[in-house]
Amino acid sequence: MLVAHLSALLTLLALAGWGQVPPEADCLSGLAPQQPDMGCTVFYATDGEVALGGNNEDYCIPFTKVWFIPAEDGRYGRVYFGYENYIWSGGMNDQGLFFDAMAIDQPVLVPRDGKPVYEGTLADKAMAECATTDCVVALFEEYHTYDTWYHQFLFGDAQGTSAIIEPLAVLRNEGGYQVGTNFYQSTTPENQRTCPRYRAATRMLDGAEAVTVDLFREILDATHVEGDCPTLYSNVYDLTNRRVYLYYYHDYENVVVLDLEAELARGVRTLDLPALFPPNEQAERWAAPAVERLGQERALRPAAHVDPAVLEAYVGRYEVPGEMGLPYPFFGVALDGDTLLFQLKTDKGWYPLTPQSETSFYHLSFNDDFSIEFVPDASRGISHMVYTQPGRTYTLNRIREIQIGETGARVGAASRLALALALAVLGGMLAWAGARRRRALSERG
Repeated sequence: MLVAHLSALLTLLALAGWGQVPPEADCLSGLAPQQPDMGCTVFYATDGEVALGGNNEDYCIPFTKVWFIPAEDGRYGRVYFGYENYIWSGGMNDQGLFFDAMAIDQPVLVPRDGKPVYEGTLADKAMAECATTDCVVALFEEYHTYDTWYHQFLFGDAQGTSAIIEPLAVLRNEGGYQVGTNFYQSTTPENQRTCPRYRAATRMLDGAEAVTVDLFREILDATHVEGDCPTLYSNVYDLTNRRVYLYYYHDYENVVVLDLEAELARGVRTLDLPALFPPNEQAERWAAPAVERLGQERALRPAAHVDPAVLEAYVGRYEVPGEMGLPYPFFGVALDGDTLLFQLKTDKGWYPLTPQSETSFYHLSFNDDFSIEFVPDASRGISHMVYTQPGRTYTLNRIREIQIGETGARVGAASRLALALALAVLGGMLAWAGARRRRALSERG
């Protein structure tokens, strides 16, 4: 359920950033040296002639997507990869800048220190406005962003520089390559970095004679994950030539090559990532239970037709009440054609709503099941929404006016206290999950 997950510190906004346990949550390692053998792997390397980025995306959601966003209004074109509901996890822009997010098992309440709060996702702002890692670091130093409370990022550019942005530190590339998994390198000495994926990628890059796509493919293969939360897709980003080598479900024999300039020229598009590849029986068997469950549940909830003119009345921002314990001051509602979207952020986490009547809607996806009722006021406008998930109901008042730049002030003392409690709960949940995973791996031998 969306808010339940968010209250535990947004584990789909990631998801995705983003409202339930982050995609990598079961493979995390934290401040302690112990690092489980599970999770996402991100790396970058350059030899002075070519710069490449690599990523293995490991998680439990089978519904993976690709988004192409052409350049517009001074913002760079970009491609993102991730999950349903516009939960992107990484990508590359038309300047040869790439990134990917790595979840962490102990969320960090990063002090604001007087910085303005960026109300969107700072990673998207960086990809839309930056061509270099220096630009990215400057943005993260200028703004306070909740992204870094529960993720760290590796950014790399075509000019030969990269950086890992942790919640409380920035680590610059100092040796021609850089590797990130799910632990803080700033607090973990080199001789205590036991994560097998980190060690394998580091060893292979350190001994490489040249930086090539084949080398990166071999590293992806060596660090991929199988099991309940496997490597769903892998990327090699050729930052110099603006190409993406895409692999599906840890099959490194079949590759789809995306020329970013050509793909962006085709306009705004959303693609199902698995559909780009030949049928993969192993992936289909793994995904079948989730596909069947959602199909059965959706069949029990027929959709009603609502005129888009009616839907337009619901568009706006709705204030997040303090009892939700969330860092965001508002959620948004937007209209895309004839589909109403519930937005966690202006640039990430967009959940399509299915109408059951003119005022009642629901959302059902792999991790989320919630409903929304829009309530009119005396003037026939919209007074508020009622958000319901199993066991929880919240009232979110519609925001009539909002001053950009002042949204951070909406997160008052009560919200900060609730958020601190949510952080503590999430830390305990993830520690328990990590211990359970390590125990299972040990029992497996």
